[in-house]
Amino acid sequence: MQCMQQQLGRSWRQGVAVGLLAACAGHVLADTPAFAQPRVSTPAAGCIALTPQKPGDHEDATIAKSGKYCVVQDFHQPKLSGAGHSGPSWGHNVVSVHGQDVTIDLQGHTLRSDYMSNGIGIFNLTDNDDSETATPGQDRIQRVTIRNGVIDLSAEHTNAGVEHLGAWILYDASEPVPTYFKNFERTEYVLENLRIKTSRVGVKLAGTGTVIRNCTIESAGAAAIILAGPDARILNNHIVLEHKLFGESTPGPTAAIVLRQASGAIISGNTISVRGGGSDRHAIYLRDGSKDVRVSDNVFVDVEPAVTLREGSVAQVSNNQFRRTQRRWWWPF
Repeated sequence: MQCMQQQLGRSWRQGVAVGLLAACAGHVLADTPAFAQPRVSTPAAGCIALTPQKPGDHEDATIAKSGKYCVVQDFHQPKLSGAGHSGPSWGHNVVSVHGQDVTIDLQGHTLRSDYMSNGIGIFNLTDNDDSETATPGQDRIQRVTIRNGVIDLSAEHTNAGVEHLGAWILYDASEPVPTYFKNFERTEYVLENLRIKTSRVGVKLAGTGTVIRNCTIESAGAAAIILAGPDARILNNHIVLEHKLFGESTPGPTAAIVLRQASGAIISGNTISVRGGGSDRHAIYLRDGSKDVRVSDNVFVDVEPAVTLREGSVAQVSNNQFRRTQRRWWWPF
């Protein structure tokens, strides 16, 4: 009987421990698949299977040629530490794109990193840095499409969900335009049917003709979306700027959407939420002479006004709705 009681006590303690671990793992998306034994799927017809090149601690993949790529299993980069080292290193990518005319279909799978990495990093074709020796505005990758899956970088100290790694690195809303940057090539990036959750910026893209549609993007950093370049389309998304209670702070203004030199952009059909107070938290923040921007038929939750204009930016704002969520009197956020 005593042995049985000990076993029951041990089982109860193990159950409590498992429950506490599950409760403390709130930074992992509720619908993120398990990673211990990745589910393997079959690529669609005419699709190149994309799997980790380095199975284990540094799961990642590189795309260097044009084509349609299908992710066939979940990727997971855990945080590594010990003996004075940590990893993955800053600026690492779960998937790196060096090619042109690339489509990545996640097929419902998850790209996840727990430390430092970007989800998908898109490089210039030749100039893979942001130094003054780069050729600004040249050799931009054109026509990169990413769709149908989850990018989970919700752990602290991760980077962007999707980022263009070129002459203009879009850190936050207050960063000045690089003096050596001259113009934008037509990149035609398309993000669709994605769920992106990050502790920093969800999407950072520079170029002309970027389209973000039917996505859920949740960020606890400087912005959910930062775009630079004209003719962007942000359509029918659910966009959330979270309130970070603990951890590193973001200097300067923060916003759900930041547009830089983004004349001709259309932002329509979205639900845009900004959680937490403060005079320098915004819904849509237009900078650097972004003109003829149309903002219509959106729902703004817990934030007003719809648009903040800076440095000669101009927007046409119409048919938007504003809502306040019910808050308990003792909860200040």
